[in-house]
Amino acid sequence: MQWSRRQFLGAMGVAGLIGSTGPKAVSRAAPILDGLYRSAVPELYAPIDPAPAHSEAVVVGSGFGAAVTARRLAEAGVRVTVLERGSQWPTDPRRQIFANDFLPDGRAFWRRGGTAPLTGLPTVPTDRFGGIFDVSEHGTIDVWSGAAVGGGSLVFTGVMIAPERRFFDQLFTGLVSYDEMQALHYPLVRSELRLAPMPEDVYQSLPFTHSRVWDHQVRRAGYTPQRIDGIWDWDVVRGEMAGRSRPSAIIGESNLGNSNGAKFDLNRNYLAAARATGRCTIHASHEVTAVTREADGRYSLTVDLLDPSAEVLSTRTVTCDDLFLGAGSMGTSRLLVHARDTGLLPDLNEHVGEGWGTNGDAALVRGMSPEGNGIVQASPSASRISDDSGAPLTLENWFVPGSPVDLTLIGSLGMVMDPTMRAPGRW
Repeated sequence: MQWSRRQFLGAMGVAGLIGSTGPKAVSRAAPILDGLYRSAVPELYAPIDPAPAHSEAVVVGSGFGAAVTARRLAEAGVRVTVLERGSQWPTDPRRQIFANDFLPDGRAFWRRGGTAPLTGLPTVPTDRFGGIFDVSEHGTIDVWSGAAVGGGSLVFTGVMIAPERRFFDQLFTGLVSYDEMQALHYPLVRSELRLAPMPEDVYQSLPFTHSRVWDHQVRRAGYTPQRIDGIWDWDVVRGEMAGRSRPSAIIGESNLGNSNGAKFDLNRNYLAAARATGRCTIHASHEVTAVTREADGRYSLTVDLLDPSAEVLSTRTVTCDDLFLGAGSMGTSRLLVHARDTGLLPDLNEHVGEGWGTNGDAALVRGMSPEGNGIVQASPSASRISDDSGAPLTLENWFVPGSPVDLTLIGSLGMVMDPTMRAPGRW
């Protein structure tokens, strides 16, 4: 089921009049919106598969770090339970599974009702739901993270670049071997995630006009753009352009997921391989809120089981012999700081939660580009440039999502070395 912008705005108006009258355990969305979600993504309303009471190993989270951990443990013969707070979202070449970046609804944001814009986009009202994208505010920092099986692999813009040695060594200060990463781990990741630069036929197509304009402009400024690798499934992108799939990547959808599987996300590689061993089960809608260690050495986890709107249905305790926290920078830090400060894990030291900062990203948009941008901008990134004249800096060709009108906007993503991330001796 696909709704037009007019239909959706009408539904939002009705929702404002009705209010959240449905049962709390069913949805915080107004009934008309709850009906929209049930029709568009009925899989979200399937019964929850409860995690076992005890597991040999538990992995909290299902993003990049957690997915790799779960797979390698299962391949080593360990029986693994993965606990993920978000839903298991399906993909479909025709259905609009996720919300649109330009006009989002509750499917977009994790427990964030009210007004919830992405940076640079209009503020629109959304209902409180268990959406795929978690935007949390912490003073001057907004943290963006995934809330779904597959974690950040569903909501990032697909760029995968191996760092240069000079930057890697500056950050890890010899604690991790760059030579080992370069010889063993980076090639393995490239193979598993099928990393590849944008093919020339895709680059030359209409939806990527803004990418060619960006490259032309940086060349005029004296830089040489370099193609960058990504996890995009270019056959799916080509299918969008040929009409075999609902447009998604080619109309600037990315931050809120790609409904047709245009990204080769973790559900299609590491998590699939973990499940295929027969020793790994993944349990969506399981949010771990506290961790402690019992007298016999087992770990005990307090787990909320959630409905599709991320409201708590019930709370239970599960245990495991070995625990692996892969809930991302925010999720893992939150659990560890809480465990230390409450005495649930008394052996944690005072450095837990320190040395934390941004990842050096900054979104940049230039207006009034004389060359235009090709109307709607596709979301995969084509290239980047580097500048070492001051602080180490790269700019990546980015996109301005959503608008069907050529606003002459050209976007970039800047990345710099963030000194707050260097904390020698505190790993």
